[in-house]
Amino acid sequence: MKKTIFLVCGRTATGKSSIVHKVCDETDLSYVKSYTTRPMRDSEKEESDHLFISPEDVDLYKDKMAAYTKIGDYEYFTTFDVLDKADFYVIDPKGIAELRMRCKGRYNIKVIYIRVPKDQLLKRARKRGDDAKRAANRISAEDEEFTEFEKFEGWDYHILNTGTFQDAVEKMKRILRKEGV
Repeated sequence: MKKTIFLVCGRTATGKSSIVHKVCDETDLSYVKSYTTRPMRDSEKEESDHLFISPEDVDLYKDKMAAYTKIGDYEYFTTFDVLDKADFYVIDPKGIAELRMRCKGRYNIKVIYIRVPKDQLLKRARKRGDDAKRAANRISAEDEEFTEFEKFEGWDYHILNTGTFQDAVEKMKRILRKEGV
């Protein structure tokens, strides 16, 4: 039986990483820490979803990559070794397509799409400490990709994150129960 990997996708500031962390804290599940070339945020000094590397180091992992994407000037990826040990991977739509292509049936992939109304994204990004200009640029850069993803509904499950944080966590747990996890 193939290992199930839950790919959690959503625009910046939708709460996807926070929801996954809380679910993992409350269960025996784990998440991928992906590699990235983007700079570390102030809020990531203690704990992060990423392993920060220089752009020059990306070539060291090329043959081991399970998924890769580039958002703006920054690269994000994970390796098969990392993915084999995880249950959740927070990823963007391009990364989902890349992972499916590179994995060729290696995993049972379930996509969970988390969203909030577009008009709340910048407010949420600012609340977590993002620079307003950088957050607006990221939201803008993601727009085409996510508009296309939404058009084709490329997910198995959808969470509208407009209630409390715990509401979103409980929605994620219901999905896991439905999947037998």
